[in-house]
Amino acid sequence: MIAGFSLMTGLKTESCAVMLTIAVIYLPLLLEDIMRIMQSRRVRGPQYGRWDLAGRGRDMVLLLTPLFLMTFRQDCLGWY
Repeated sequence: MIAGFSLMTGLKTESCAVMLTIAVIYLPLLLEDIMRIMQSRRVRGPQYGRWDLAGRGRDMVLLLTPLFLMTFRQDCLGWY
């Protein structure tokens, strides 16, 4: 599967394997941080009436901003 993908995209098989390994390692950590952020937002109170596109975009920004900050802070300072 990876060999076929590397032939189609021109990437080396080793590069694809390293990217896949890194993704598998960090995905559970990111999901744990997302759950922590969502739980803290739920504790602060319900957010009703955000069914429009702008409201959903605002919700995504409110979720992704702390996630990026936590990820970069953990990466730069070595917090794990």
